[in-house]
Amino acid sequence: MYADVFDAMEREGVRYAVVGGIAMVLRGCERETTDLDVVVDRSPPGAERATRALLSLGFVPTLPLGLGEVTVLPMLDRTGRRIDVFARFRIPFDELWAGSELLPRAGGVVRVAWPPT
Repeated sequence: MYADVFDAMEREGVRYAVVGGIAMVLRGCERETTDLDVVVDRSPPGAERATRALLSLGFVPTLPLGLGEVTVLPMLDRTGRRIDVFARFRIPFDELWAGSELLPRAGGVVRVAWPPT
C-alpha cells in the first residue's frame, strides 16, 4: 500500500523510520491499520528531502506549515492514503535511526524502527 513511498524516500536519501501499526505489520504482526506513521530527520536538508519525496507522489500537507514548524504533519493523497510525518518524536531521531533496521520487501527495502514504538 505504501511501497511507492518507501521507494521515494530511499531514492531521495531521506533518513526516516517507519513506526506504529505499519511497522508492526512489516515485522510480521497481524494488525489492521491504514495510515503510515514515519519519523523523519527534521534537519533543514532532511525535511526538504522528505517533503520533496512525498510531494512527488501527490501527497499534500493538511496544514500550511513545513516540517520544521510542527511535531507531526498529516499528509493525504488523492486516493485517501494518509501519512503522519513526525518531525519530532518521543525518541530522539538519532537514537531512533540507530535502532532502526533496513528490511527487504518485494521490490525494495524499508527502514523500520525496532523495537516497535
